Amino acid sequence: MRPCQRATDGSSSQSGDGFRCLAFTSSSHGELRARSGKSLSRYFPEMVEALRSAKADGFVFDGELTIPLEDTLSFGALQDRLHPAESRIRKPSAETPALLILFDCLGTARTGSLLHAPLTQRRLELQRITAVLGSAHRTCLSPLTHDLAEATRWLDDSRAALDGVVAKRTDGLYAPGLRGMLKVKRLRTADCVVGGFRPARAASEMDEITGLSRSLVFSPR
Repeated sequence: MRPCQRATDGSSSQSGDGFRCLAFTSSSHGELRARSGKSLSRYFPEMVEALRSAKADGFVFDGELTIPLEDTLSFGALQDRLHPAESRIRKPSAETPALLILFDCLGTARTGSLLHAPLTQRRLELQRITAVLGSAHRTCLSPLTHDLAEATRWLDDSRAALDGVVAKRTDGLYAPGLRGMLKVKRLRTADCVVGGFRPARAASEMDEITGLSRSLVFSPR
């Protein structure tokens, strides 16, 4: 977290282990799009329906699409949704519905575009709309703090549910395609030994395998 100490006018928010995406709504329409521009709506019909039925202004949100399983977030369950078969999408969408963790608001029908507004204004608008949405619409507001010590505690207590902590300037503008933030992850290492074998056809091959096994170097994850 040391790099965050350079910004005295910054804030930190939690980043879940999920798919970064934009959520759009207007009248009765809902849409999910990945950062690449690819539509994710087909794979998360329960989330699209929640957005479509929201009793709030039209809006554009930036957030993290996640799937909660017990007390953590399952990235594997998200990946399983990206399947061409409709049956492999509909069943898990009912059994393990997605949750959209919101951390920015790019615009609303009431305010217009907020791309050139500071983070503090965008956050206030985000709080206003999420208060209207409620938990029934499968969204939640990402926690935010201006306290470095609290952000550090988030990392210490993250387990598998938290991918990291994102630090932004409170006066910063939303910059599409640019990295106007600092993401800090908790570094985890492990000492591992990996072994393998293959049947030798001759003594010369056995010598080759022995030499290879002595030269293998594995980096900790």
